[in-house]
Amino acid sequence: MIFNKPIVINDVRTVNKSYGKEIDFLIAYYKANIEGDKEKIISFWHPSEKAAIAKNFNDPELFKENQERITNNPGITIHGVIKQKTIISIITGTDFVYGISLKPKEGKLYLTNIPDNDLELAIVEASFM
Repeated sequence: MIFNKPIVINDVRTVNKSYGKEIDFLIAYYKANIEGDKEKIISFWHPSEKAAIAKNFNDPELFKENQERITNNPGITIHGVIKQKTIISIITGTDFVYGISLKPKEGKLYLTNIPDNDLELAIVEASFM
């Protein structure tokens, strides 16, 4: 569902209400990145991708860059949440729009870099250009 009006959260650190399971998940992920807890950040990723994400975080520069990017820009704008068969995409962004893919597994949500819906997601992202 694409929202009539986007949900604008200026700073995830100040959120004290629920926006729904998927958006709350994204807020928690942003907060974990700001806190700099590597293990917590990795726990958000799909089990099949955790090793690759952990490997990325072995590079202190990359980890610091990621943390600073989110700490310096702690806000998120959500344009919609699209639920498909195996993937949930959160459409977000201000200057440019992109999809964040979540893969449910055993009742839990996980981030994934391997969505099953690349084409559909690209079409949705392009509709905002």
